[in-house]
Amino acid sequence: MAQTPEYLTYSRFFFELSDGATGNSQQLKIQKLSGLNVTLEVAGEGESIGLQKGLKSDTQFTIASTSFENLSLEFVTTVENDVLELWYKACHPTSFAGGGTDWKNNRSTASVVFLNQDGSEGARYNIIDAIPTTYSTTSLASDSTDMFKESVEVHHAGIHRVK
Repeated sequence: MAQTPEYLTYSRFFFELSDGATGNSQQLKIQKLSGLNVTLEVAGEGESIGLQKGLKSDTQFTIASTSFENLSLEFVTTVENDVLELWYKACHPTSFAGGGTDWKNNRSTASVVFLNQDGSEGARYNIIDAIPTTYSTTSLASDSTDMFKESVEVHHAGIHRVK
């Protein structure tokens, strides 16, 4: 009898940071993640590169470059979960002091990890040379019933599925 495959759900995942400013591996419980996209840019897309006898046209698709979308992370703030804010601050100069940054040494290896139903690792996407580019919080309102959330946008040099 064929074994039924286990399908991953999009609600069982976490974001993991290691190296750089974050030091040891940090597993972060995030609420939303978007931007796990890779685009292969094509040169000469479908255009004729020449004709043969009988007017037969040759075409070729050539990969010109690869582009990666920034990751957007949203998470509910807790007192203990300040890793993304500290990482952002380590990679950017303070607005008043200015000056240089040590972003080269604070780039991190990140992973998006999806879990199977039994809690074991089902899939892992490694994010190469990740650096936070935007840090923001939700708007505050005295009549709001929402949780306080923080958002970070992460620029990176590549995504690789390793599991």
